[in-house]
Amino acid sequence: MKKIFLYIASCLVIAACSSDSDSPAPDPPVTPPTAASLVFPENNSLCTEAKDLTGNPGDTNRTYTITFRWTGVVDNMYEVSLKNEVDGTTRNESITATTTDIVLDIDNIIPGANYSWVVVASKNGTTETAESSEQTFTAAGIAEISFVPYAATPNNPGLNASLAPTTLVTLDWTGKDDDNDIKEYDIYFGEDNPPATKIETTVDNTITTKDVVVESNKLYFWQIVTRDEVGNESNSAVFKFAVQ
Repeated sequence: MKKIFLYIASCLVIAACSSDSDSPAPDPPVTPPTAASLVFPENNSLCTEAKDLTGNPGDTNRTYTITFRWTGVVDNMYEVSLKNEVDGTTRNESITATTTDIVLDIDNIIPGANYSWVVVASKNGTTETAESSEQTFTAAGIAEISFVPYAATPNNPGLNASLAPTTLVTLDWTGKDDDNDIKEYDIYFGEDNPPATKIETTVDNTITTKDVVVESNKLYFWQIVTRDEVGNESNSAVFKFAVQ
């Protein structure tokens, strides 16, 4: 009887050890997020960089868009809390970081209003958050703003066009700026995506065409950088077309 008892006890010990060794290791603890470092608008500044002006001249309710910038960690989530210090209203806008230099466009900014903003960082796997320091700025009046040009849009060739065999193609695009002070366009063109070779800077803002030499059975990419009189720039998307 004693032998049977000892045998059963040994089996239980072996089973317990086996069960322990087969258990998966616990997941390592998730490192809490770190606070973002705010970059733009700068603290206690008059923000004169904006884009996408809405409304018609003379309207009292015209607004524009400001691109907020901060540094953070890839894959972290960030929530911007933007408070209008004039009327006390607060807006929250969120983004997941795909790079350490993070940008977020926030529209309906009221010219002349005072704002404060903070950025709250969070990440998957933890409920902990990290809040940046608070910064304040004044949104400049429309007359004080130099608006960033809109990204150029292609006219010819059309997006993803497939052209008949040819040796010369005329690139044609449209540029736009709310305060009409486009200075020049940089034209990038080639077989790389994105195109790394600048083939020309067109200094006359009324010229929005450029002839390029091409070959059959090739795929080409082109991109336009629009620059205004005070140095604001916008990059178009990368456009492509094929020559049969």
